[in-house]
Amino acid sequence: MRYLWNVSRRLVYVAVFYATLVAILFAAVVISSARPPGRPLTSESPASSWENSAKPLPGGDDIQLRLAHIFHRGGSKEDPRVFRRLDISTEDDLVAHTALTGQSFVHTVSSVNVRKPTSASWQQQQRSSPKKPMKDWLSSQNDRDDNLWLTPTGTDEYITVPNYTDPLTVLNFALMTSNTYLPLNSSRWLDMGEWNVTEGFGWDDDGVRGYVYKDGQGNIVLAYKGTSASVFGIGGGGTSARDKYNDNMMFSCCCGKAGPTWWPLCDCCGSAYKTCNATCLNAAAHYNDSYYDYAQDIFLATKQLNPDAKNVWVAGHSLGGALASLVALTNNVACFAYEAVGEVSFARRLGLLPPASQPLPADLPIYHFGNLGDPVFMGACNGPLSSCWFGGYALETKCHAGKSCVYDPDDVRAKKRLSMNGFSDWVNAVDEENGGTQVFPYARDGGVRYDAAAGWNTFDDGRDPDPDPDARANTSAAMNIRYHQINNVIRLFLQDAETVPPCIAETNCTDCEIWEYGD
Repeated sequence: MRYLWNVSRRLVYVAVFYATLVAILFAAVVISSARPPGRPLTSESPASSWENSAKPLPGGDDIQLRLAHIFHRGGSKEDPRVFRRLDISTEDDLVAHTALTGQSFVHTVSSVNVRKPTSASWQQQQRSSPKKPMKDWLSSQNDRDDNLWLTPTGTDEYITVPNYTDPLTVLNFALMTSNTYLPLNSSRWLDMGEWNVTEGFGWDDDGVRGYVYKDGQGNIVLAYKGTSASVFGIGGGGTSARDKYNDNMMFSCCCGKAGPTWWPLCDCCGSAYKTCNATCLNAAAHYNDSYYDYAQDIFLATKQLNPDAKNVWVAGHSLGGALASLVALTNNVACFAYEAVGEVSFARRLGLLPPASQPLPADLPIYHFGNLGDPVFMGACNGPLSSCWFGGYALETKCHAGKSCVYDPDDVRAKKRLSMNGFSDWVNAVDEENGGTQVFPYARDGGVRYDAAAGWNTFDDGRDPDPDPDARANTSAAMNIRYHQINNVIRLFLQDAETVPPCIAETNCTDCEIWEYGD
């Protein structure tokens, strides 16, 4: 009898065990089916004031984007009035382009809905003021629709933007910006001759490139090429000559006058060192062959080709990221920018943002992805002995519009459980795999600390004077130009990321503090 009782009790235990196992498996299936296949679970960034304390809302299914067009806008020796388009119209074209370059041109992203930016008094005054016509310094097609984006304060209206909290979306947008650096030689370029053009400088293959990705459902991404320069690990030649001219006009404190021995690109510099005429500088922002104008022409041509598009998003890396942000401000669209130099000062000169005496709008859907090791993004690639100084680049501005989502090399090293030396060796190996960045042997790009309460702090000698270890960041590596190269960034920070850093507005950022500006 006791034997039968023991057998019965064991059968009950077995039945309970298997019932529990089935319940666990069922729950796992339900949870996994609640998110897209292959997409890692992500944690949303904390809600903050720039979103009016509202978390992003899901935007729908995944979006598969494929390359559809490539634009080239700028001058060449053969014709300084170049505006061309290359169509990737068939699957065979896409396969051939992939085989030619070794990169994929099909990318999957997701979207979220965020509150529309609220209208601000400075923008209302700007629209009603006859003294600041937006069209005087743009091509004739570049009329701005100020009613497209802004909504009255307190109104609950939403727009769809790329999912800035999803690491897969952030990665694939970065891959789209990487695609833009690939060389292109084709006899199938179409002339966009009906567009207005400006006088060209005449360098070979100069200008701005834009890659247009579409999903067939009304979603479009326009990705802009950044600076081509060996100092940034992207190779010289091609567009690098005019890239440098535009970099120095747009992102220096006063027309490329980065030091006593630097020749200015305009007549706005004062007789005293680090003095500049602000009125002259604002006028100088509307120069011939401006990459901003070129980028805007490509955006409008994309809209013209796709009049029924429901979402047009822009993206770019480095100079391309800054151009994408400026185009986003002009046309009221969302932007993903990677390792971009600070564009706020130039946007103010163009009238796209309020003057320095007024606060920046904090609710713009412009997302800057950068890392603490990149001196360009951090605004530290300037001054004697910096990499940019050696390369002839006057990149002096650091402030970004919208929000910045900043990766820390310390977090990557901790996740990979690498020593300091091991992490440095890994970074060097990644850089070599991606072609190698030209690093000047005597370059010193400084160290950096980020304190969420105090804001950005940079140090020329790489030391952190704050004794509080909790306030320190980027102890794994001093800033180095290797952390700017987009393919290095993808491998080091984005490819294995499981989350995205919180995206925070740079509300306390100031450019060119030691300069004096007069009228």
